[in-house]
Amino acid sequence: DAAADGVVLARNGRQAVLDTYGYDGITYPKKEYIITEINIPRLKFENFLGSVDAQRNFIPKALLTAMSNQINQLHIYNMGDIEDEAVADSWFDVMGLYGNLNNTPPYTQVPTEAGIAYKTCADILFQTEWDSTRSANLNLPPDIRGGAIRKENGEYVYMLWARTETEESEVANATYDFPVDFNITDLY
Repeated sequence: DAAADGVVLARNGRQAVLDTYGYDGITYPKKEYIITEINIPRLKFENFLGSVDAQRNFIPKALLTAMSNQINQLHIYNMGDIEDEAVADSWFDVMGLYGNLNNTPPYTQVPTEAGIAYKTCADILFQTEWDSTRSANLNLPPDIRGGAIRKENGEYVYMLWARTETEESEVANATYDFPVDFNITDLY
């Protein structure tokens, strides 16, 4: 969760600089935000966070955090690993949505768990919008994060997860009941 929160911290820092120069929506138009080359590694190097679970879970958390904070695009680094995991010596080597593609014949590439998470989120979130009112009405307790995303047809997608608070751990659990007035009888 802290890694996904970094998306907002970076955006806020840049906005402070833009505000100083008048790009505050009053003097000059506010700038739109996109993020390129974002990810965390599947392996731990030095003191940098890294694990399969952390990378896989970071993708949907970062996507929803971006959507809920008016960040219009988020591009994952990198399409494929730079090195095979066995010889990787940098966190940049193992950030791919696929394993190492350098010597992979066409149509035999293998997605990483992060790649599967990204594809799943892209399919679910395609042509949707963050709904701040519906998200607030979820009344999420402090141990749960997430929100409501509205599809063009008026249906909702809910992304919820138990908040992680232990450094470098994705282990967390929580229980949640949707508000009764949401009239949710079935979830897919």
